[in-house]
Amino acid sequence: MILFSRKTAGRWSKPEVVSFSGQYNDIEPFLAHNDNRLYFSSNRPKQPGGSSKDYDIWFSDRKNGVWQEPVRLEGPVNTEKDEYYPSIAQNGNLYFTANYSGGTGEEDIYVSRIQDGQYQKPVLLPEAVNSKNYEFNAFVDPQERFLIYTAYGRPAGLGRGDLFISFRDAAGNWQPAKMLPEPLNSRQIDYCPYVSPDGKWFFFSSKRTQPKPTQRFTAETLRQRLNGVQNGFEDIYWVSSAVLWTLK
Repeated sequence: MILFSRKTAGRWSKPEVVSFSGQYNDIEPFLAHNDNRLYFSSNRPKQPGGSSKDYDIWFSDRKNGVWQEPVRLEGPVNTEKDEYYPSIAQNGNLYFTANYSGGTGEEDIYVSRIQDGQYQKPVLLPEAVNSKNYEFNAFVDPQERFLIYTAYGRPAGLGRGDLFISFRDAAGNWQPAKMLPEPLNSRQIDYCPYVSPDGKWFFFSSKRTQPKPTQRFTAETLRQRLNGVQNGFEDIYWVSSAVLWTLK
């Protein structure tokens, strides 16, 4: 499900479920269009009363402060395969993850360009980005100057999934991706990259902390550990985005 939290006076509020979510596996949200359209991936039925099958890309528009009923993205993007992790450039181009036949590897990153308000047939990104292994969770810079994503299975990798960045040159070509250094990457999985709308902060999720208990758990201390940060599951981290430009 998709949750939200508001930051007020420097503090994050208690997370709440978005009004249209909570019944299906709604995942990987992305705000676009001045924060008035929320894209996400979901296995919700394509038609009311239908059954859940694969994951598709959906969106919900916010009108007068209220999120509307989600709409499945039309056009050639959604297929009988799974489509994940939508990321929208300022011009509307849609980047996402899929495991289509004819791809470079197990999972690949694609772009569907928008023309006359319609999304076009997805295009596989080049081998500067994709490999014979796994590439997923791509965030595209609003001006499409760079792409940050997670790759798994590469020989130089540190953990179970590492963050990489590819910059685009003046001719519009994606350059060979570089792995982000430690401590941004860890020996575990680092994924779900995102840069704040003002361009100042780089966020990502990581499973890097796996603390070992120093004493026997009780039911209460176990509950506190599971509901706390650095509990051995994934946490959200953030750092100045200036570090990304040092890799160009």
